[in-house]
Amino acid sequence: MDPKKDREPVYNLAHDFHDRFSNQFGGTCCRVLNPHDFDSSEHLRPCLKLTGGTAKLLMWKKS
Repeated sequence: MDPKKDREPVYNLAHDFHDRFSNQFGGTCCRVLNPHDFDSSEHLRPCLKLTGGTAKLLMWKKS
């Protein structure tokens, strides 16, 4: 068993998810995704949208 080879499918899935997330939301950095002041009502709205959108992306199945 080769540990590096065994990880490759997981790394590929993580890389694919990263790219799809970035394409969908325009980045992966929290400050880019949500420029509003932390703990403000304006900050909460985008977070809720991002978490729901992330769940949908994670449910995506590559055919």
